[in-house]
Amino acid sequence: MANPNDLFNAVRNYANALNNGEKTPAQMMEEVNKWFKESSQEIKERIENEVIKSVEKMGFAKKSEVEKLKLEVNQLKSQLKSNSSAKKAAKSGLQTRTRKSGNKQKPKR
Repeated sequence: MANPNDLFNAVRNYANALNNGEKTPAQMMEEVNKWFKESSQEIKERIENEVIKSVEKMGFAKKSEVEKLKLEVNQLKSQLKSNSSAKKAAKSGLQTRTRKSGNKQKPKR
């Protein structure tokens, strides 16, 4: 990550180059802007990495992980409903056969 001393050194170098006529003000501003963009990207990446580490330490789940679990739960619910429906249908068929066979008279001895 860029430290404050880098900024001061960069500005000092740009100012010296400007004073010595090596750079125009426009060139200097372009280079300073470029330096700021590069530095801000480094800072952004470091902050993102620290946030990710902190969230993982706290045990929070990522949104993508929660969505994956929701999908899995819904799939399991569907399977349970399918299995329950199949069992009810099988049980209903068994009861119908039992009733029909229950109407038969038992042979007398």
